[in-house]
Amino acid sequence: MKFIDLNDDREYTVADLKRDWAQFREEDPDNHAASFRIEFFEILMATINGRNDLEITGLTPREISNIIIRLRAQL
Repeated sequence: MKFIDLNDDREYTVADLKRDWAQFREEDPDNHAASFRIEFFEILMATINGRNDLEITGLTPREISNIIIRLRAQL
């Protein structure tokens, strides 16, 4: 699974997102979820609902849906 930033075509892996989240969380804990699992769920939901500038590649819609269902059950 990769994410493409539609503004500059940069690709992000889940590891990139986790690293960025840790940095942003350290700088501004009030604006970022307490765990990466929650943050990742929020990123996925915003992406599939068109509320951010990312696009998911490398997975089918069904695979993405399964990930979201599993994450939601764990939250």
